[in-house]
Amino acid sequence: MNTKKIHLIIPCLFIGWTACSPPPSPPEYPDEMYERNAIMNKDKLSTASKRALERNYDQGPEWYTEFETQELQGDFAYEEGVTRRDPSSVIRADGAYYVYYSRATGKTYGFGTGDPEKKVFPWDKTEIWYATSTDGWV
Repeated sequence: MNTKKIHLIIPCLFIGWTACSPPPSPPEYPDEMYERNAIMNKDKLSTASKRALERNYDQGPEWYTEFETQELQGDFAYEEGVTRRDPSSVIRADGAYYVYYSRATGKTYGFGTGDPEKKVFPWDKTEIWYATSTDGWV
């Protein structure tokens, strides 16, 4: 077997620290911050997680919300063969609530039919609909 040694030349980047030196160590946070945010390995944080910790995004109650499931009613009540997806934020205007969403109906056939009119995925061939409510429930 013939082997050859390859020398890689990696250019230094100038991004706020001295050229060719390692980047600065990330700041340390109290263990309870990592625990509260379910961060199991401090050394493998995504850039978004680092930014959230750095900016104290985890400090407010808006990050700790509990949800209850409810039977859908009104415009969102279950309908056989209907797929609703991609809801907008709920909009309140003039005493009414509005939400926009994509709605698709009909059977899903998957790939291989050769018919462009047949749905491949449940969300194919959607339309944009909206639901309204005066109380936020029905």
